[in-house]
Amino acid sequence: MLGKVPDKHEEIPEKISREESKKRAGELSEKLDILGGESEKVAAKGFQELGKIEDKKEQEIKDTNLTILDGILSTNKRHNAYYESLSKMAQDELKKVDWPKGYGFHSYWTDRGVGILFESPAGRKFSQGFVPSSDPIIDMAACEILALRAENTVDKLEGREFINPGEIILPR
Repeated sequence: MLGKVPDKHEEIPEKISREESKKRAGELSEKLDILGGESEKVAAKGFQELGKIEDKKEQEIKDTNLTILDGILSTNKRHNAYYESLSKMAQDELKKVDWPKGYGFHSYWTDRGVGILFESPAGRKFSQGFVPSSDPIIDMAACEILALRAENTVDKLEGREFINPGEIILPR
């Protein structure tokens, strides 16, 4: 039995308009002024603080996801709800990937596990999945690793640098 398959992610626009580029440059300039003016040391400190805030938000999302998965497992519901939640998490991880124009992707779940599928502009399809372990921490990490592997594959296809799979750190 197949699970629900979310719609493909929208394509990333090829170019941004000149006005949009100027607008983004202005926003970044304002952010630089707010974070520390023209002093590079002060600005660097501001950007570090901004990074810490973003890391904190990311950790809050992970904690929320962990709570959701733990809740599903504790209610002894069928594994489909657990798999569907993992599929949504994998989709969220795929949205973080820097997809070149023309690539489409989605995550899916079946009665056997969770997977991702992405397609190159030339129509070449790639898929990979995993069988959840019912340990939310490991399964969330597996979703992240699937997205990282997808990104590495795209980087290889596009001739860009990629992260060596040996550098992937698994949770303990």
